Amino acid sequence: MVGTGLAMTTSMNRSQHASLAALVLCMSSGCTSSDSIPRISGAPSLPSDVSSLRYKSDYTLSGLTTIGDGMIVASDEAALWLNDSSLSPLLVRADTGEAAATGAVHSVTARAYDVLISSDQGLYETYDDQLLRSPLNEDFSEPSFHALHSSGQGSQEQLWAATANRVYRIADGSLTQWTLDSLQGEIVSIGFTGTIALIATSEALYELDPTLADLTPIEAELGTVYGLSVGNDGGAYVASDAGLVSRTSDGEYRIYTLSDDEHAEPVTAVHVDTSVGVIAATNSGLITLDEQNSSPVGLAAFEGSQQVSALNADDDGYAWLTHGQSLQGWLVGTATSFDQDVSPMLEAECTRCHDEGGTGPTFDLRDYDVVQARAIDIMTRLDAQQMPPDESLDNSDYEIFRRWYRSGQNP
Repeated sequence: MVGTGLAMTTSMNRSQHASLAALVLCMSSGCTSSDSIPRISGAPSLPSDVSSLRYKSDYTLSGLTTIGDGMIVASDEAALWLNDSSLSPLLVRADTGEAAATGAVHSVTARAYDVLISSDQGLYETYDDQLLRSPLNEDFSEPSFHALHSSGQGSQEQLWAATANRVYRIADGSLTQWTLDSLQGEIVSIGFTGTIALIATSEALYELDPTLADLTPIEAELGTVYGLSVGNDGGAYVASDAGLVSRTSDGEYRIYTLSDDEHAEPVTAVHVDTSVGVIAATNSGLITLDEQNSSPVGLAAFEGSQQVSALNADDDGYAWLTHGQSLQGWLVGTATSFDQDVSPMLEAECTRCHDEGGTGPTFDLRDYDVVQARAIDIMTRLDAQQMPPDESLDNSDYEIFRRWYRSGQNP
């Protein structure tokens, strides 16, 4: 038997507590074996003529996420804000008796309208170009987390957080905690696919089924695991010494070794982006996968070897990475635009109500000027899940409009 101890506590409406007995989970026949995971070899060619931007910090950088036309960068001293051409510490709006600085930042995650930051001093939320102490601190006995992940929006949001061996979820007004006693290594990253939570520790990968309270280790020789990222379609990607690990929404795994021989090229950071797909960083450069996810494609070559600690992408087509005290951006995609991205989505999802004869107000959603003039109202209604009236907009479609709305509303 392959087993992992797990204990779960649920706090209903964040106040009532109930305990469940510790469980030993995952029979060896039910685990995903390394023998059953296909390995795809092949080293992609990395182009060296890609435009890039570079910023230097006085701090060691460890994480980042984008919000609108800005970026939040985690460091060993503070949360930093990149906007226009400067990288500077975010100010903390503190009340009397509260810490006026975050201290070291351990994890950041973007939400619908803000960024949630976990630091030495607890949880903070962005407000314009400042930080406010998050009311979520009241929900946790130890509000400094190794990993954060937010999925969904509005009433459908699920917030996941992890310490070295505990996982928390806030959903539907309830806080659930799982204590994982037998993990290999400490948790470094977490993500929710819509059905299961993927947990990456420094030495292994696990699947947590929150409904059944089942924890399943993925039996694969991955070496060091650096992190993971989950897409809107429920697919996920893992950065490891064994290369780039992919998991489909159906639970099928693949490992891309990114090498022409038996020695895999380690992937140290990965990010799934709606505009450019998956982006992964090796010591040599940035790669993605082709449209069929059948083979890797090179995006950019680094000038010399470097170990990337975090990776993200903005709405203008740049892949951003942290390396030591350096923040670098590589132009590997295109900006979110109305003609290429937003208009096709509105045509498919919204015109049936807003064309002549529909059930909603009549206006031409194919017209850029019309949509831009109503952009605030559309975004507000999408956030409130008032449109479409019969069902919630798919996360990937919502993300297209949100990115366009917050990145300058390009034609």
